[in-house]
Amino acid sequence: MSVEGPLLFTHFGLSGPAALDLSLHLATTPAEVALSLLPDLSTAALEAQLVEQSAERGERLLGTALSELAPRRVAQEVIASLGIARHLEMGQLKKEWRQAVAARLTAAPLRVEQVRGWDEAMVAVGGCALEEIDPKTMMSRKVRGLHVVGELLDVAGPTGGFNLHAAFATGRLAARAILS
Repeated sequence: MSVEGPLLFTHFGLSGPAALDLSLHLATTPAEVALSLLPDLSTAALEAQLVEQSAERGERLLGTALSELAPRRVAQEVIASLGIARHLEMGQLKKEWRQAVAARLTAAPLRVEQVRGWDEAMVAVGGCALEEIDPKTMMSRKVRGLHVVGELLDVAGPTGGFNLHAAFATGRLAARAILS
């Protein structure tokens, strides 16, 4: 399973659409995931790009080169996390360091310790199974006269308004059925 989208680094961890969408798929935490900070580049393509830059501009600092690919602070953190000297020039970049940098930027191992919990939740997941509901009226197939809508249903979608749309649409269906 793969999730794409904007990602925010915050004081408590990761947030943003990609993190929120991923949280829907985490059955348990802790969980191991791979984080690509450069989703348009494979590890091999990035490594080839670093080899090319080393050959063309060997005196250039690694941090400067990486800052053109990722935010400066992210580039600095990648270099520090790998134990590479801060002022290393591209021409001094050993093969194993180049491979490590490319892997860290395109498939960084990330351990998800926990999700933010109920108080911080954007949507509720779970609820009444969809097969227990008449989709034309939103009435329960088990309890006559009970209409189930919105987040009381076992439906959750990606960020971007899906859950709000589902809540409004199912509410309208139920209201129409009740009024008729």
